[in-house]
Amino acid sequence: MFQPKTILVPTDFSVFSERAFRKALEISKSCAAKIHVLHVVRLLPLAVGDYWFDEPQIRRIQADIEKASRDEIGSFVGKFPEAEGMPIEVDVQSGVPYEQIVKDAADRGIDLIVMAPRGKTGIKEHLLGGTADRVIRHAACDVLIVRDRE
Repeated sequence: MFQPKTILVPTDFSVFSERAFRKALEISKSCAAKIHVLHVVRLLPLAVGDYWFDEPQIRRIQADIEKASRDEIGSFVGKFPEAEGMPIEVDVQSGVPYEQIVKDAADRGIDLIVMAPRGKTGIKEHLLGGTADRVIRHAACDVLIVRDRE
């Protein structure tokens, strides 16, 4: 029977991510796996059309978003009293979400990624292929998709 020792849970702080985290907690309890919770902040563009933004200002805004995300990820895990005392690490990174998830999983030697099939993003993700779809195609480890129903 497959018993992961390390589980990665990507989150965008949506209710869908909460369901995935809840499932990861169940799995972790059954096989004493360590959980890594990851939030990826999308990089802000330096240009839109012909207009270029002031790079130092964009970098400051990006840093502010990352700081707010670090606070939010702590609140996210704190919503789950059953997570108290469990081996959980949290991290916030910037980049393309699926690329960072796959890279983080490889860097940490993750055995299982537990994630939602969709999050806060809109129709664009459905037309171009969502983050979950790309993670499934590129991850070297197993990926468990937690459906929207409870």
